[in-house]
Amino acid sequence: MSRTKEDNLALIKKYSAIAMLIFFILFNSVFTPNFFRIGNLNNIITQICPTILCGMGMTLVISTGGIDIAVGSVMALAGVMTAQFMPGTGLFPALILAVLASVFAGCISGFFVGRLKLQAMVITLGMQLAAFPRCSAAGAISTLISWGRSGSSSPCGAPIKSAA
Repeated sequence: MSRTKEDNLALIKKYSAIAMLIFFILFNSVFTPNFFRIGNLNNIITQICPTILCGMGMTLVISTGGIDIAVGSVMALAGVMTAQFMPGTGLFPALILAVLASVFAGCISGFFVGRLKLQAMVITLGMQLAAFPRCSAAGAISTLISWGRSGSSSPCGAPIKSAA
């Protein structure tokens, strides 16, 4: 039985992601030293974990017919809050506070979308625009605070040139 062009295209569509994964593994095994070492595997799993968790949550949101474009900004807000609270409170309380802030942001979006029946795209865009400047401002403030503590005359120890 011969295959038609449509059958071949369907086969390519079905297995193209697996083929690309195998290609990239082979490519990296040839050109990357120590690619198959346990330390590298541990590093890859550690770095991909937040993305996998975020993807699992987004899969749930999209499968129910919604959309949440504020995920990145809320994650960044949680990261900045954890970094800011950790020196004063320790790791565990800083993580709890960051998770509570993220849950609060999600509850606000959920209230507007679920109870008030507003469009999820608009509400989560608003949450993204509300959370991201907080991250940028908090990051800038913590950079300035650490700059003042370091005794340096400029951020990161780089000299400031004057026009005079």
